[in-house]
Amino acid sequence: MFSWLKEKMSRESEVLFNLLFTKNFDKEILRKELETGIFKPEHINRAAIDYVQECMDLRPKRIVDISASRYGETVPGYEDSHVKEALEVLLDYGLDPNKRFIEKSDDGRISDCWNIMEELWPIDNGYQAADTLYVLLMHGGNPNLELDYVTLIDKITDAVEWEVYERENIKDSSFDALVHYWLVLAGFNGRSVNGSSPLCSINGFALSSLRNHRDYSYEIKNGGQLYILDKKTKMRVARL
Repeated sequence: MFSWLKEKMSRESEVLFNLLFTKNFDKEILRKELETGIFKPEHINRAAIDYVQECMDLRPKRIVDISASRYGETVPGYEDSHVKEALEVLLDYGLDPNKRFIEKSDDGRISDCWNIMEELWPIDNGYQAADTLYVLLMHGGNPNLELDYVTLIDKITDAVEWEVYERENIKDSSFDALVHYWLVLAGFNGRSVNGSSPLCSINGFALSSLRNHRDYSYEIKNGGQLYILDKKTKMRVARL
């Protein structure tokens, strides 16, 4: 198991991690284990972020050609097929969406900072990342949480912009998953460090509606301009 965090996982966190990172996930078994009462919030938060980080590496193993008409569908049978379901259980037992894991350099400055909401975005199995982020934000997650001196949406917007302007083949399920994760964050009033939204509303559209990300799609025009579309009307409602 790989972890970005230097501190070794406790035995309790390892028990939970093994129940999470499995192809045969059973939420009732997880809940029964948590009901024993031996797991503290720190055990749950650590197991959760290590699980999500481990899921980042699954895409090369899950080489599935998904047509555009099926974007958003979860491919079953993988360790990241149940992220939303698993974290929903953990929220009942102390998972903190705003928990930051901070590591400092020798001079006391922050060298690395991790948070489970940020770590979700590379997960591209359907809309597991976007749907899980929605749940975390509904349970008190801060859409403007500061990480490494920038906000969460700053980091995600940078990733979207890089994909739009630098990649030649951006119309794939991975990019689609990223955009929908980003829409949820914007829909919960995610703001940059300067207080602005990365998206500009068109004709007075309420950006808060974007949290219902499945109601929207996107198109890329004019040499890299990203527009958000209402799926029903096909009208442009916002732009990057």
